[in-house]
Amino acid sequence: MNGNFNSPVKRYRRFIDAREAPVFLRVKSFIIDVIIIFFAMTIISGILWKPVQSFIWGRQYLTREEYAEAGAKNGMEAQNLSRYDRITFAYGEPRHYRRSGFVESFISFNINYPLLPVILYFCLMWRIFGASAGQLLSKTTVVMLDDDPPDLLTALKRSVIFVFSVSFFGLGALTLFGEDNLTLYDRLCDTKVIEK
Repeated sequence: MNGNFNSPVKRYRRFIDAREAPVFLRVKSFIIDVIIIFFAMTIISGILWKPVQSFIWGRQYLTREEYAEAGAKNGMEAQNLSRYDRITFAYGEPRHYRRSGFVESFISFNINYPLLPVILYFCLMWRIFGASAGQLLSKTTVVMLDDDPPDLLTALKRSVIFVFSVSFFGLGALTLFGEDNLTLYDRLCDTKVIEK
């Protein structure tokens, strides 16, 4: 001990690998992933889900005329009317909505608020390919600090932290502009993004 208590504490900077992806490539891959996820969820929710939902569980609602017509018939249609017990007014007309079961509600929720599908997308892409689709197109990959590919638990942890930290105004990615070129999710998971 030299007795000088006013000397600043030395902070050692992490060694930055020359292969680490620059900020530009990381932002580029993120934008590509956002576009891919947006179009995939738009196609799934707007084009595929409603016909599949109607085919498996029946129509979401009946108009007043359809409800009255089905009630006048005998047989299967009249028995199914008990499911349409919620009345809501839309465009000035009453609609008879049916109850949704757990599986249908769970799927609908994940299509309307796709947190779980996005987390699974990044987790599986990082585990299987070492990169998301945007990172593959940007020629970057996610590796552990010792250059091993991420295992399933690390990929899941990184994707959960990534989705939630970026969802809140990109706060998790803002640390990318720090001196050691790591984001919040990189720091917490001991990962880095390198160029291929």
